[in-house]
Amino acid sequence: MVARYKSIWFPSDLNVSTVLMDAQDEAPGSQDSATSTSVETWFALHRGAQSAGVLMSIAGVAAAVSSMGAHLNHWHSRLGFVVQLLLIAQVVAGMARPPKGDVEKRRRFLMGHRVAGTLALLFGLFCVATGTHMAYGEPLTAYFAVVAG
Repeated sequence: MVARYKSIWFPSDLNVSTVLMDAQDEAPGSQDSATSTSVETWFALHRGAQSAGVLMSIAGVAAAVSSMGAHLNHWHSRLGFVVQLLLIAQVVAGMARPPKGDVEKRRRFLMGHRVAGTLALLFGLFCVATGTHMAYGEPLTAYFAVVAG
């Protein structure tokens, strides 16, 4: 029997052993092929979307620095700096993530990855909204109404 893991963090068709990466090494092909394909597809999409996000964030910082100059004397700049640090941490941690067989380290990695990613996303959205407001005078309430859906 395979326990299903439902969450906003992963697609609903992933099983717990796939997400937590069981300590026992499974033989190639022993995993359900549909679940394995789903995991591979999700990971490829996740990595591609995050790479695009990092590139857009770098472009945003470059545009801001070219128009305003580099400074950290405003809360918007400081929060943007924190977002950049979180993004760098995500990339470095992703490249150094523990192997699938090390369950405890992998569990800690996944939790830290989720928390840092969520914070980077929320802080990043806030920085985009406040930056747009500072640059163009658009009301923040309109931006957050669009983001909230």
